[in-house]
Amino acid sequence: MGWLVAQSLGVELIDIDREIERAEKRSIADIFQARGEHWFRAVEARETERALSAPSPAVIVPGGGWAAQPENLTSAHGRAITVYLEIPPETAVRRV
Repeated sequence: MGWLVAQSLGVELIDIDREIERAEKRSIADIFQARGEHWFRAVEARETERALSAPSPAVIVPGGGWAAQPENLTSAHGRAITVYLEIPPETAVRRV
């Protein structure tokens, strides 16, 4: 969905999970297993801050647990328009 918005606006898409995987040279699952969620969330916050500080507008797509970390929402407040897409669990399961 984010790429459609980015394309419509003519801006870059920044997928936070992909940025983390690229920097770490391994999958999110591998990162969780090797380093744990606490470490991952710190890296996620750092990458989000980097994206929010970029000089050009962008559509920033964080992972599913991003909004559950209150400091992320606080950091984005006033610096970004946040959109939360809510779907029923059955729909999410079907999409996976």
